Amino acid sequence: DLIEFRDTCKISRNAGHKDAYGNHVKSIIYEGPCSYQEGGQIASYRIITRSPVIFLPSNDAVIEINDSVEINTETGRTIKSLVQIARDVRLRAMKHLNIRIELKQATDEKNGKG
Repeated sequence: DLIEFRDTCKISRNAGHKDAYGNHVKSIIYEGPCSYQEGGQIASYRIITRSPVIFLPSNDAVIEINDSVEINTETGRTIKSLVQIARDVRLRAMKHLNIRIELKQATDEKNGKG
């Protein structure tokens, strides 16, 4: 299926230093269109939980595990999460590679719990 990139995403990671106020500085890795798909359960003889995912329209960005993700959906929702895994995929009817990113729960940065 052809994916429509109607949502917007900003993916960032800690740059390794702090600003003058002691806040962690983040580097923007990707900012632009994406397609968000909810996670959930698939009903079968076993219950399978599926992680929410986003698709990016190219594979130019180097996405890493635990990068921060902020998604703004076309309906106005804002979702914040972390990258669980990123894979290059070739989707039907699309000639170039895309990135498929599985998301996980956000972490509490104050005490480092994941």
